[in-house]
Amino acid sequence: MPATQPTSQVILGTIPDSNSRTWGSFRYDQESGHYDLSWGSLAEFDTWRQEVERTDSMEIRLAKKEAKGVNYSWKCVYRCMRQGTSRIKPYEKKHPDQICKIDSKQTGCSCKVDLKAYPGTNILLGHYQKEHNHPINLQNLIYTQVSKVAKEKAKEALKQGTKCSEVLQSICDSASDCDRDHYIHMNDINRIAKEVEQDEIQLDAKDEISMKLWLDILGKEEANTFCKDKIDLPPAGSNLEGDLFLLVIQTKFQLDAFQQLSNGILWQGIIGGMVSEIIPLVL
Repeated sequence: MPATQPTSQVILGTIPDSNSRTWGSFRYDQESGHYDLSWGSLAEFDTWRQEVERTDSMEIRLAKKEAKGVNYSWKCVYRCMRQGTSRIKPYEKKHPDQICKIDSKQTGCSCKVDLKAYPGTNILLGHYQKEHNHPINLQNLIYTQVSKVAKEKAKEALKQGTKCSEVLQSICDSASDCDRDHYIHMNDINRIAKEVEQDEIQLDAKDEISMKLWLDILGKEEANTFCKDKIDLPPAGSNLEGDLFLLVIQTKFQLDAFQQLSNGILWQGIIGGMVSEIIPLVL
C-alpha cells in the first residue's frame, strides 16, 4: 500500500493555526504587547471607536487598509481627522492676507488606531495611540463634522425655501453647547446648500446620462435641442469634424424672442464637456 501523507505536513493554502507564534500571527501579536486591545467583531470595534469620538469630541477615520498577509487576513490604520498631509496644495490662495475665523483643521496629529484581523478567529487585535498634538473635548468640537441628523434637517429646510441664516439659527438653538451642531457655521450651511443644488441639477451620477435626461425635460418644455456626441456621425453637409462634441439648446423663451425680434437676437452656448451656461445676447 502507498504510504500516507503525515498529518503534520503544511499544505500550501490552508488556514494558519491561530495558536501559531510565527511573526505577525494572532498569538505572536497578542503576546508581543503592542496589540493590547481586542474586539469580538468589527461592529464591536466601531462601537468602541464611536464612544472614544464622543468622549473626546474628535473623529477617527479609516486612513489605510492592507490586503491579506501570510499570517493575517487584513490590517487597517485609523487616524485622527486632524492628521492631515504634508503635501503642498496645488493652488495659491486668492486672498492670502485674509484672516480665517477658524484655524486649519490639519495639524499632523499622530493619534491613530492599528487594527488587525486573523484567519481562524473572529477576534480583532488593535493598539490605540491616543496622544494628540491639539486640544480635544470642547475645544475640538468646531473641527469635527456636523451630525447627519443636522445635515438632513438643513437639507429639508433648504428644499422648502428656508433662508440659510434661519436654518443656521434653528440648528444652533436645537443643540446644546456640548454638541457639535451648536457650533455649526454658515460655511457648513453653504456646503449643504450646494449639495441640495447639486442633487437637483445632476439627475444621474454619470454626466452624459444626466445631460440627456435634461434634454428630454427641455424637449417636453418645447425647447429646441440638438446634441452630437463624439461618436455620432456629423450631419450630412455640415462640415463638422467627426469627433466634435456639439450641444445646442434654444429655450421656448429664446424662440419667442427670436420670432419677435427677427435677427436682432443671438444666443450662445458655452460648452466645456458639459453645458455650463447659456447666455442670451441681445444686439
